[in-house]
Amino acid sequence: MDLETATAELYGLAPEEFVARRTALVRQARTAKDRALAQRIQALARPTRSAWLVNLVARHQPEVLAELFELAELLAEGMRTVSGPELQQLTRQRNTVVAGLTRTAIGLGHQQGHRASESTRQEINDTFTAALADPDTAELVRSGTLTRAVRWSGFGLPGVDARTATPPEPNDTDQDTGRDTGQDSDEDDTGGAEVVDLEPRRRAADRERLRVELERSRSRWASASTRHQRLTDQLAELTDRVERAAELVRTAQEQASDAQREARAAQDRVRECERALEAARSACTALVATAERADHELSESVGRLRRERDRDASVREQLGEAEQALAAAERDVDRAESAWEEK
Repeated sequence: MDLETATAELYGLAPEEFVARRTALVRQARTAKDRALAQRIQALARPTRSAWLVNLVARHQPEVLAELFELAELLAEGMRTVSGPELQQLTRQRNTVVAGLTRTAIGLGHQQGHRASESTRQEINDTFTAALADPDTAELVRSGTLTRAVRWSGFGLPGVDARTATPPEPNDTDQDTGRDTGQDSDEDDTGGAEVVDLEPRRRAADRERLRVELERSRSRWASASTRHQRLTDQLAELTDRVERAAELVRTAQEQASDAQREARAAQDRVRECERALEAARSACTALVATAERADHELSESVGRLRRERDRDASVREQLGEAEQALAAAERDVDRAESAWEEK
């Protein structure tokens, strides 16, 4: 596994699946002893819902982005060479392409069971619009690894007005009604004086005034857009930090649960050992009692044996005496018989 493979896999997942899979890939990298890869994978930020939907278009229908980038070139050229109705036509074409891409992104999300809110729809629209104006954003969109929506905060390519795509209508109340038109209110002078038409100059002045007002409006919009983008970035960063903290908490909870299970298992083993020790003690006590009884019985047996030996010795002694008496009696009998025979 390398970073490119991990990135391609992660940004192809729905946002709610991102963190868990990132954690698994980090663990795989750590198991493989590749700490650098683990750190780089851990640094990958979870995409917002709108960024994920834009990524779906780049991943599943890259061919439809070709029209967007072709139009970006036309708009870039148009801003330098055309004006008025032609530029407005390019702007309308831009709106059509962006709206179509937005619908495509939302449709791909719907196929995966996700419905886009109105704010998500607007963020998708803003991102595709920014891709028309900024080559770096275009490359991010093309890569399919966008992490959050992008809003264009410049002055050029998004169009005369990024919200309406049409220039504002002149306001009659803004015109200087006291301006000298160069024409008298009297009858024409027939004395050969040349009549000068100042209407083109007035129109040019109005266009310049409207241009200045438009630039001011763009500047205010750009400042607000920049601030919004900064806050959006901060929110996304905080969200990612919260998710990482939550992941650390979940990891700690899992480790605590594992430790509790191991502690309970150790307690069970201790109780088993205590029961075995108690059983051994009981068996030992029984063996001691048995040994004491055996020793007592042995002592009694030894006493009986000694008494039996004493009795045996006494009997043997009596037997010897009886045998001697018998022998004496036999001799007496022999002598008596001999005496009898002699008589």
